[in-house]
Amino acid sequence: MKKKFIASMTAVLLLTGGVSAALADHGIEPTAENWQSFDLSVPGYNGSNTTSNQTKTTTGALAGLKLESSNGETLDVRTYSSAGNGSWKRSVTGGNTYQLDSPQEKKKNVALEFSTDILDGDTPVNGTWRSN
Repeated sequence: MKKKFIASMTAVLLLTGGVSAALADHGIEPTAENWQSFDLSVPGYNGSNTTSNQTKTTTGALAGLKLESSNGETLDVRTYSSAGNGSWKRSVTGGNTYQLDSPQEKKKNVALEFSTDILDGDTPVNGTWRSN
């Protein structure tokens, strides 16, 4: 009985991951109600990099950021979209959770944009976020 349960749970997890990967491969963005992980390198000397997009579910709702690691550096972050950007949240560091201005309308694609300070080198960052 225990083996059947473990086998069933393994199958569910594999299928769920496969569906998520299939959706991403077909350009379908994750909804903003789910926390999405990211792991990227932000170029140094005031460089920037963005996460993948999420589809906003509630107009104007604050975005959530759980920044796991920033290699000991401070960065700036904002929501980023062709429909308009949020204001910069300054001096974010790993190991903290933040709420970010996210003025974009429902159904718009939104990403996070991270930027390094002008004197900092390349900075790896990882964590999870949702645009709400």
